[in-house]
Amino acid sequence: MFSGPPASWSPTDGTLATLDTIGWQRTMTAASVPVVIEAPRSFIARHRVLENEQIRLGRVLAPPNHAYGLAGPSLKGRGNVLFFNLVVAGQGTIIQDDRRSWFDSGDFVFYASDRPHELHFTSEHEVIGVAVPTARLGAYGRFIDVLTATRISSNDPVVSAVGTSVEAFERNIAAVGASDRARFFEHVVHAIETLSRHLAVEFKLIEPRRAAFLDSAEEVIRTNLADPDLSPAMIASELSVSLRTLYSVFDHAETRVAGTIRRLRLDKCVADLIDPSQRHQPVGRIGAKWGFTSPSHFSAMFRRHYGVSPTEYRHLYSEVGDVDPMGELRR
Repeated sequence: MFSGPPASWSPTDGTLATLDTIGWQRTMTAASVPVVIEAPRSFIARHRVLENEQIRLGRVLAPPNHAYGLAGPSLKGRGNVLFFNLVVAGQGTIIQDDRRSWFDSGDFVFYASDRPHELHFTSEHEVIGVAVPTARLGAYGRFIDVLTATRISSNDPVVSAVGTSVEAFERNIAAVGASDRARFFEHVVHAIETLSRHLAVEFKLIEPRRAAFLDSAEEVIRTNLADPDLSPAMIASELSVSLRTLYSVFDHAETRVAGTIRRLRLDKCVADLIDPSQRHQPVGRIGAKWGFTSPSHFSAMFRRHYGVSPTEYRHLYSEVGDVDPMGELRR
């Protein structure tokens, strides 16, 4: 199952690779946070990964090993990142923040990039990993940060459904074109958002009525993203609540109304920038389409969030977006 010579791997091209212990340690360090791997000399792992809009999606098959992750710096400007691991097959233990949990096939476990963690796999295993900046999950990402290293059992129907979706997306995502692939990644993020919301409510990190209010507010925001006059006052009016109530719920969630609007608008801009059918559209027009009436403000907000200008982002994606970087993996 794991036979084959060790190979080097570039962490940005998504190709399937066969790696020895040193190669795997370097790969994990480049893809996530600094990691120290303890494994037998005969260790061989297989791995592939794709990245889109600061989201990483990959799969690994490996024999038993112990991974010790250090607290990592901001990854490509993404701030804190949550690494969700769907255990397709295998067993082991995860440790972070003085929490220690055993996990089995079908379970989810996750850890945060800004604190040390440990992963101990006691058997051959297959894992699908999804790395998502905490900010991309909105309020729920901040809530569930306290659940790192907690076993998320596949006996829960929501967990099982999200796991099935993520596994299917990872298996098929390389076979689609660039624009469809970007939409696949959106679905992956939505699946993780659904899981995050479910966990926040199930573990009583947020009251159901507050969660429902946040969902309603975000729906109003999504519906009106293209309106340059979208504001907290408009959202409060749509929800028939006072501004004070709107702000209090968002403050409780440790997020901000304006920040949520900006994040969702930037998500839409990125989707258009990498859409081949919109390559003829000027960057400023795309920004204006989603409420950024000032080209300079749009460029500044985009650079602050992604580390490059909208034009640079489009150029970088056009160079790699149409490449089919992944081969077959075991099946």
